[in-house]
Amino acid sequence: MRTIKIVIFFIVAFFPSKILSQSKTVNKANEALKKLLDKLNGYESISYNYHNSMNYFSADYHYEYGGHTFIDFKITDSILGFKYQCEDLQSRHVYNGTEYFSINKKDSTIKIVRKLKTNYFAGFSFFLNSLVTLKMALPEIISDIEIEKNLTDTIMNNNFICYKISIFS
Repeated sequence: MRTIKIVIFFIVAFFPSKILSQSKTVNKANEALKKLLDKLNGYESISYNYHNSMNYFSADYHYEYGGHTFIDFKITDSILGFKYQCEDLQSRHVYNGTEYFSINKKDSTIKIVRKLKTNYFAGFSFFLNSLVTLKMALPEIISDIEIEKNLTDTIMNNNFICYKISIFS
């Protein structure tokens, strides 16, 4: 059995501490995930900074990257179901719902792609473990009864409750 653990700290930001009960049943985990999905689906746009770090000690490899992302969910008829802009120190990536633009700041070049398919966006690192990924994965995670889900919580500073949802598949 392969184990996948997902810690969802987003719940702290999206839910007041009294919304979720302390129960650890699958139904409570699904309830929490549904509430998070409802909250994510309620946003017309989201803007956030991201940071990712990759460490492969055995290969002596370390790489960090980050930037800013803006996502507009108001458009629903695009192949992704949203428009976005992602920017880091070297580049800016823009999808306006029909075309994709990539601007290389160092080389002062722009690439435009007009005939797009969904898989074109599959390898974009700024969507790795992002709110978009979470929003798209949650319906399948919630509906799959084969996935074991547990809900636990921790009170921090007598003020916030941080919920951890472990998902095993």
